[in-house]
Amino acid sequence: MHTSILITALVVSRYVCAATIQNNHIERDVSAISVDIAEMFSAKINSTIPLASPTDGLLYVPDRYLMYSGNPDSWPTMDSWLSFEKMWSRNEPFIGQSCANNVESNTADETATILAGIHAIATSSGVDRRYILAVMLQESDGCVRVPTTVSQAPVPISNRGLFQSYNCTGTCNDNGKLKTPCPSTRIIQMMVDGVVSLDTDDSYGRTGNGLVQAFNHMNGTTKAARYYRAARW
Repeated sequence: MHTSILITALVVSRYVCAATIQNNHIERDVSAISVDIAEMFSAKINSTIPLASPTDGLLYVPDRYLMYSGNPDSWPTMDSWLSFEKMWSRNEPFIGQSCANNVESNTADETATILAGIHAIATSSGVDRRYILAVMLQESDGCVRVPTTVSQAPVPISNRGLFQSYNCTGTCNDNGKLKTPCPSTRIIQMMVDGVVSLDTDDSYGRTGNGLVQAFNHMNGTTKAARYYRAARW
């Protein structure tokens, strides 16, 4: 991963699907996507601190991995994070370009849809754009045709899409049946699955959580600490 941000050990994989997006005319325009998402999902993070803008944060952070341990309350605060604009620009050349199982790399349009989706879902949910991007890179490298992984215990369950979302439907790789190009509706569905979860039980009584639910479950002296704890939940 080429993530230039002071978030480490982002191990988030317990997402459950949100409802399926029905609008077949979602465009990459941020405002259009924002309206569609805002109308369908009301889940937001519980925080009095405003959502950071795309330019909030540092303009430069060295490319290095730092391991933090102990109490996340003492880890770097969000003003130590790289700005989303800089983080995106440093990662964009690699997003969806090193995909597993030799599936096709992203097209420029597909990656542009991811970017628009991050802006829209962050605005709707309050989840920081940098956090959304970091988790997506951790889970799939941003490959829109990422293969589905399967959890084996206690019974097999599929984890699909950009966030490898628990028991979801959003994917452009259905058991090797690839969708090329990946429709914008599918890309946005994958992102909603991972970030704005309905937090419902599956047919086996198990639950998963999106980034919103994970954040809201955590306490911390700083907003960053809640993100760090949520990443390990």
